[in-house]
Amino acid sequence: MYVRAIVGTGTRQSGLLVPQQGIARDPKGHTTAMVVGQDGKVEVRPVRVSQAIGDKWLVEDGLAAGDKVIVEGLQKIQPGAPCKRPRPGPSRQPLRRPTPQP
Repeated sequence: MYVRAIVGTGTRQSGLLVPQQGIARDPKGHTTAMVVGQDGKVEVRPVRVSQAIGDKWLVEDGLAAGDKVIVEGLQKIQPGAPCKRPRPGPSRQPLRRPTPQP
């Protein structure tokens, strides 16, 4: 006997989807993200991720909607370095909350 079912997983109101290349792990497994701070300089923020959804991480803590996560050129930057604002393009999207699944 087989059953075909749809199982709902719920939603996280405070969760954000961030591209996987924007999240790094240290040797102990702690996750961090490089973000552009209010003063236009690079900051390292500890974040808590729970699961991968497609090519993005579900970030539950450490980032807020509207934070600018750096996903390109990570090998060329360091904390405290000034950051230029990239030109808007089709691949640059602001952080967004996951959409609830019906």
